[in-house]
Amino acid sequence: MVLAFRICETKFLNIMKNLFSFFVFMLMSFCALTQPPQKMSYQAIIRNSNGALITNQNMDMRISILQGSSGGISVYVETQTTNTNSNGLVTLQIGMGTKIKGTMDSINWGNGPYFVKTETDPDGGVDYTITGTSELLSVPYALYTLKNPEKHFIGESFGGGIVFYVYDNGLHGLIAATANQTSEVYCKPDSIPFTTNGTRDGIGAGKFNTERIIASQMLAVVVYQLTYPHQAAPSPNNTAANVCANYQGGGFGDWYLPSKYELNLMYLNKQVVPGMLYEFYWSSTEYSHQYAWVQGFYAGVQEKHDKSMNKYIRAIRAF
Repeated sequence: MVLAFRICETKFLNIMKNLFSFFVFMLMSFCALTQPPQKMSYQAIIRNSNGALITNQNMDMRISILQGSSGGISVYVETQTTNTNSNGLVTLQIGMGTKIKGTMDSINWGNGPYFVKTETDPDGGVDYTITGTSELLSVPYALYTLKNPEKHFIGESFGGGIVFYVYDNGLHGLIAATANQTSEVYCKPDSIPFTTNGTRDGIGAGKFNTERIIASQMLAVVVYQLTYPHQAAPSPNNTAANVCANYQGGGFGDWYLPSKYELNLMYLNKQVVPGMLYEFYWSSTEYSHQYAWVQGFYAGVQEKHDKSMNKYIRAIRAF
């Protein structure tokens, strides 16, 4: 029996290790793909010195972004090879050319006005004989917010819940769900005390703890089935970590069970979090194989309670 358990446990841990590595790779790839591109679309009609349209022709262009006025200093310059269509229209992605001066991400779009100056060599080259300048009356929102990020405040309705803590001058913080989820146990199977390795504390630690609790519960179910082969293993679904992880408030899927530290931050600003009861709430921070930390919302006391006890839970997410 012991040998069978060891084999099963080893296989399970190897599978979990491989899955963890795969998901880390996928997460890194996703983050790289979702970085907003430093570019913006721009169109212009190209005419020669006689005012005639230059159609269906390849050409080289130098694009400059000028600050302050049409004759202002250039904060960004690039060159591109492009072509006009049958109407003399050229379409550019400014930011995707060969950079000559500056970078797009160094431009403070809130410190305008800004102008786009285009210089064109219709024969292809650097003999720019056609010049035009126009004001940028609007800046792509994604570019503007990179330099002018939205700041948030405690008590704000945002991100599917209520902001109860901010740092970095309001750029980052924590959001509480708008209501208690349920009253649940910390983890199952409660008849076999086990360590979840969810022992971290601090801002962001709850996310780590929640993931470790759920993974440990999967292993605990295997242990339970090996220990009691003729009994159905308790479902880990209705537990504090699982309920928070499965919460979809505001359409977001990154909710988690707060760490001991994060839960105390919520207590300190409980006046802005609706529906908090004068009861004990589970944190995700483990004390031992049998106990985990809870937070009282009457006097703010933090205690260790048996994991099999039902306590209230409130999911949070970070921004």
